Amino acid sequence: MGHKQTDLGHARAGAGGANRVQPEFYSDSSGGEVPGYGPSATTFVKLLYRAMAGQAADPTAAPVYIQQLQAGLPAPLVSLQFVTSDTFRAAKIQEIYQVALGEAATTDQISQYESRWYFDGGLAGIATTLLASAANIDRIEAGQVTLPDMQAAAQLQQLLLANYTSDPDGFVKLMNTLLNASEASPCSATSATCNTALYNLLTSGGSDRGFPNSALQVAGMTANVGSLIPTQNEIDMSKSLVYPLTDHTTLDTYFAGGTILPPGGVILTADDGTFIVDGHHRWSAIFVINPNAQVSTVDMGYVPNPQEALKEAQIGVVAQTGYLKTATTSGANLYTVDQAVFYATVNDYILNGTTKNPPDTVEVLKSFTKYLGLDGQTQEQKLASIDAYLWGNVLRMRQYNQPIPDATSRDVMPQVEPLTPILNYLQSGALSYTFPTIAYLG
Repeated sequence: MGHKQTDLGHARAGAGGANRVQPEFYSDSSGGEVPGYGPSATTFVKLLYRAMAGQAADPTAAPVYIQQLQAGLPAPLVSLQFVTSDTFRAAKIQEIYQVALGEAATTDQISQYESRWYFDGGLAGIATTLLASAANIDRIEAGQVTLPDMQAAAQLQQLLLANYTSDPDGFVKLMNTLLNASEASPCSATSATCNTALYNLLTSGGSDRGFPNSALQVAGMTANVGSLIPTQNEIDMSKSLVYPLTDHTTLDTYFAGGTILPPGGVILTADDGTFIVDGHHRWSAIFVINPNAQVSTVDMGYVPNPQEALKEAQIGVVAQTGYLKTATTSGANLYTVDQAVFYATVNDYILNGTTKNPPDTVEVLKSFTKYLGLDGQTQEQKLASIDAYLWGNVLRMRQYNQPIPDATSRDVMPQVEPLTPILNYLQSGALSYTFPTIAYLG
């Protein structure tokens, strides 16, 4: 791939392992600190592992770095310790072998270069030694080393730098354009019409070319409904309200609280249950009924910012489907809908239902009566009380659960279905969602 910077490009390691951390690197470590997504010692250390070694933070070593930062040790000194560690050196040696030589380094080879790190000139010296060796030149001339497709690499970089917007040059539409893929003509490794070089780089670059992408660790967890942060700026009112207001069983489940498994499946989150990546309407349906409940999620782990999580999820979708779907929001947005429209919609769903969702009026009113204490009220009074209660939760959502800054509309959000195979791709280590790093950083 050539000598390239990390996806953040602000932390540098020279031949002897010296390190210089610029303020931007620290700022970019922000992760899930809310409000404002400000950096912390924990997110800074997680970013070191993710960007510099392509790994999740080591549960034994990472707390030591975190404690040093919290005790006042300057970030440049902590990062210096990191880039002189065996963890960092082993990752870089493996990248040199895989990205530049097209083969995996053995344990003995890694140990050899770790022990001779300074003598061999650090990353740059080791890379030069391996690339310029007579044996490697012979292998290249004999066609035994498959060189990376530089055009595909440039396209990958263009994708990873793209803003996550619904614009034609935004990540989602740019992905489909560069792949030359659509629902009618999805991409695959053997497609005659799509950009197979980019597709193969996206879906197998990690295992084939040594991209640093093993930092993503998918895990099931429980998140607080009242603290999740949306990554889209539209929440369709109809998709949020129709099921609980036309099905008393769902309504009872949401009111009962505890840990809820939504009827549509678990919600996909990132940063230990901070950001919603997929499942906004499953979340909002619970929130409007009972914001104090908890919900089952599958979490993608630490990301420097929520847009990175969206991109990573979409690369998993591409691996599964061969293109990226887009959608539309047909109903009113819960973040902007007028109170009178909200009241009218709630009453209509309870009394009349929809074509696909017949009304369950008597039982739904019984559920609200039980959980809101509406005994003795007329039906009209109950509807007014229900309207006010649900509207109060909408206002709470608007106050405490505002979408991330620069959130996009729903049309380009990840549609992670079916979930299981996409999760398998995400944690396979094969997907390419960071820039390749070889001989040295910088």
